[in-house]
Amino acid sequence: MLALIFLYMLIIAVVLGTVVLVLKLIGYAVLSVVLWMIFSIANLFERKKKAVRQRR
Repeated sequence: MLALIFLYMLIIAVVLGTVVLVLKLIGYAVLSVVLWMIFSIANLFERKKKAVRQRR
């Protein structure tokens, strides 16, 4: 009986570990995409400013 409880605990621990790992990976992926988008938008604005300056 004790072994069965231990086995269940082990399975739960493994499942939780994998879930946390997957969530971390997804979180890092989303974060990197968001940061990349922010940098791209900022870069776009900088280019527009430079273009406006050059036209004058």
